[in-house]
Amino acid sequence: VAQEMSTENYVPVQGLLRELHDKMRTLLPNRQDLHSHINDDDIGYSSCTADIIRVLIRSGYLLANYLEAPSRAESTRELLTCLEAFNSRNRDGDGDNAPLTIPYEFETEHLFAVASIAFILQKVELCQMDVSNYKFAHQLAPFIHQVGHEYERSHFRKTHGDYVA
Repeated sequence: VAQEMSTENYVPVQGLLRELHDKMRTLLPNRQDLHSHINDDDIGYSSCTADIIRVLIRSGYLLANYLEAPSRAESTRELLTCLEAFNSRNRDGDGDNAPLTIPYEFETEHLFAVASIAFILQKVELCQMDVSNYKFAHQLAPFIHQVGHEYERSHFRKTHGDYVA
């Protein structure tokens, strides 16, 4: 994906951002007010790394402020700080023609952008796993506990027959 970006082909990275937005929407099915923060039109208009990072910053803020547990949001906020600093320096420049410093010692800004998307995607997937675990623990587990014993007995009887002394 980063190689494609270096040739000014942003279609693959736009696909990653759309995947990110789709996954975020599934975590917020009933929160239309938050869906406005997830704008796919911005993705389609992205034609440089700075555009990609701006879209990622918006998505990251939504993730850190509304979706993640506070203990997990700390690393997302750290990445957002780096993204903002990089994007502002990239946009404003330092006025001294110094080479652009890329956070986390990535070789190119394209690699940094793609790695940042991958990180945010992973964090969204962790949120999805947390939701699934919560549903299992609070909805499905009590039901399994309630009917599990009888199910196991009937399955045992079908497999091995009734025990007669």
